[in-house]
Amino acid sequence: MASIPLKWDSNLRANLALWPKVLPNIVALAKCDGEPYVEEELMKTFPTTASDGSKSPKDSRAVRNTFEALALAGLAYKDSTSVPVLRLSDLGVAVFTFLGVLGNRSFANERNRRVLADAIIAGLSIVVEYRAVWMLLRRTNGLLANEELNRAMGRIQYLEDVEEAGQAVLAARSKNDVTLIGPRLYNDGEYSDESKRADQRKAMNPQFLLAGGGRLFISMEDGTDYRRLEDWAVPLIDRRLDDPSTLIHASTDEESVRLMSENACVTSRDWRDW
Repeated sequence: MASIPLKWDSNLRANLALWPKVLPNIVALAKCDGEPYVEEELMKTFPTTASDGSKSPKDSRAVRNTFEALALAGLAYKDSTSVPVLRLSDLGVAVFTFLGVLGNRSFANERNRRVLADAIIAGLSIVVEYRAVWMLLRRTNGLLANEELNRAMGRIQYLEDVEEAGQAVLAARSKNDVTLIGPRLYNDGEYSDESKRADQRKAMNPQFLLAGGGRLFISMEDGTDYRRLEDWAVPLIDRRLDDPSTLIHASTDEESVRLMSENACVTSRDWRDW
């Protein structure tokens, strides 16, 4: 596998949430498959009240961020027509059919969750940055905190750097001194108050959510700051890490989304018959 430099996006704010419930904004945008991509119009389909009772954002950036989350996961793209149209990829149609966002019923439950994860992992696996997060988790006992990932990202420039970064994380963890990993990639400096720690969470959450299939196979460790790679997902991840695929960087452009979708090789019919 040829080495390519990683491109960590510390400004990423696209939150992908598919499990255990699909984020309402994602539901709304997925149902707009085939509609012109006009953010002001798509915004009208978004829920007026968030699931926690707070008011949903009224700025069109909410549409942009939601679309970015879908595109970076290989689930949707804007086509190249003169007036771009929002399109779900084949993987996107399959995923949202399985989750019950499209169609008349949901096929998803805790028992068959790995069926969905296997397809999404296949799509994500060609993105070098997602692979780096997976490899790092495999070398850190399946656990990573925001602070650990932030600092590890600062020292991982190629996939070949993951082994050393993983050792640094474990050494820092054993000595309870996270600074031993190295400087933070995002907003380096001392986090002396909760607002700055919240800023770091906002920066790291999208990294974990995208690499984890929207909480499908990387979840919060109960009562801690750690994210956990689900045990049942380890063989699915390892199988893809052993595959010498051509690697790309995540992108919202149509070609990259299609490549991710094609690598998953699933259709909604596959899961209707499951």
